[in-house]
Amino acid sequence: MTFGLVVQGISVWKLRRALQWSRLWTFLVGGPLRVPVGVAILGWASPNHVRAGVRILLVIYSVHGIARPAIKPSAVHQLMRASVF
Repeated sequence: MTFGLVVQGISVWKLRRALQWSRLWTFLVGGPLRVPVGVAILGWASPNHVRAGVRILLVIYSVHGIARPAIKPSAVHQLMRASVF
C-alpha cells in the first residue's frame, strides 16, 4: 500500500502542471466526506445485501458496455494506429 501511494504521488507530482485544479475540487471535498459514510454503511449493512448490490451493479454495467453504441475512431486515432502497425 505504501509503495502504491509513493508511485501515485510521484505521478501526480510529475503531472502537476497539466492538472486542472478547478475541476478537481469536487473530488477533494467529496472524498473525505463520503469515505466515512461508506465505511459506516459497510459496517451496518448485511453482507448478503452488499453482495447482491454489487452483483446488480456489475450486471447493469456489463449490459451497458454491451448495448452502448460503438464510438467511431477519430482521425488522430487512425493516424496513430497507422504509424504503429
